[in-house]
Parts: sequence; structure tokens; C-alpha cells
Amino acid sequence: MAGKIAYFILSEDEIHLSYSENDHFQWIEKFSFANKTDFYYKEQLQQLIDKHNFHNSEYEEHLLMWYSPVSTLIPMNLLENSNPKTLLEYSFSDQKLQYDADYNRIPELSIINIYEIPLWVKSFFVMRFPKIVMQHLGTGLIRGIFNTGSFKPTVHLFLAKQYALMLFVKHNELKLYNSFEYSNENDLIYYTLNALTQVDALNDSGAIILHSLADDYSAITEAFTANWAKLIDGQNFKTEIQKVQTLNYLATCV
Repeated sequence: MAGKIAYFILSEDEIHLSYSENDHFQWIEKFSFANKTDFYYKEQLQQLIDKHNFHNSEYEEHLLMWYSPVSTLIPMNLLENSNPKTLLEYSFSDQKLQYDADYNRIPELSIINIYEIPLWVKSFFVMRFPKIVMQHLGTGLIRGIFNTGSFKPTVHLFLAKQYALMLFVKHNELKLYNSFEYSNENDLIYYTLNALTQVDALNDSGAIILHSLADDYSAITEAFTANWAKLIDGQNFKTEIQKVQTLNYLATCV
């Protein structure tokens, strides 16, 4: 891992700022966007960059993880005869795409993650940090999970403000990748049970890892853990709440 790495974990709703140095992770700030216009986004992001001195030469790497629920995984060879936007529109045919399509290769699994991202996000960060590593959050989690071990049946739930990103891995295979809207812990439990049923893993012994990057998600992660323990189905899946490990996964991308 590089000496000091700056992390920008960004969505339309909020940004999480942190850094790592010598394998030690430090949380800096979470900021929620109130006015969702391009001008306001850029203005507030610039203020945060200046406030925390992210231009300081002591940072050897900058890593941007963009999260959008509009994201899909495809085999690498499909991109040879098409383009990212067409493939994304096909995958999300029931909704109109708002932004540009981009993609990340995940050679570990011979797949590509195609996702929606505003053009201003890419231009804003590249202009300020020309060597920045820019990927979808799902790409970072997948690569990190498979670089650190993925044999045990495990549900990974990354919680953002309105959406959750779910991955299920088992025996070194990615069995499920999905984003969904949620409002409370019962929604998370429903989608988790449905996913385990879908991949025929409800009776397996495994883990559910809740990736929560901010303290204001503590209530819902704790409620999920308490209510999951009361269920009859899925009892062999034990819950964990993680923060630092999430950044460990993302750090494998630099």
C-alpha cells in the first residue's frame, strides 16, 4: 500500500472523506449535499478539499469511489461488440439514464462493471488530481473481497443514504450483485432473505457484513443485527458491522 492515500467515497447524496497512512485508517468527515446542482456540488467539494488540504504533497495517492445504484456486471467479451451506454440501457430498460456511462474492468473475475456517472464528477476530480484512481464502489468492494478471501458464504451490504449495495460471495464465486432502495432495517432484512433464497444459501453457515461508513448509520445497523437474531430462517448467518475493513477492501485498488 502507498504511504498516504486520500479516499473520496461519493454519491449524489453525500461524500465520506478519509485517509490511510502506513495501514492505519483515519476518518475525516461525512458531508451531505442539500442542494443537488452541479454548481453547488463543485463549490462544496472544493471547500472540503481546501479545508482538509487534500492537495498537500504528502498524499501519494487519491482514490475516488463513486456509488450509483445504476450499475451492472457483464462478461468482458460483451464489450467487444457493443458500448457501455448501450449495455447499461439494456440492463436498465425500465428507466431513463440520467448521466454518462463508464466502466471498470475486474480482471480477477473476467467481468466489467458498467455504471452511470455524471460527467462533472470525472472532470472535477481529474482536473484537481490528474493521477486519481476513479472506480465505482462496487468495483472496489468486489476486487477487495476477492483479493482478501471469498470462500466463506458472505453477504456484503454497503449502506448509502437511500440505497444499499448487496454482494453475495461463496466458494470464491460472486453469486449476486444488486442495488436496492431501502428506508429501514426491515427492508434490508427482506432483501437479504430474498437474496439468500435466490442463491439457495438460506441454510448455509456464513456471515452478513454491514459496511457502514458513518455514525448516523449505527441505529439501522444495530436494529438489523437485533432483528436478524430473532429470525428462524438465516440463523446460521452471523452479522458483523465494519468500517475499517471496508477501506481495506478499497485500498487494494491503488
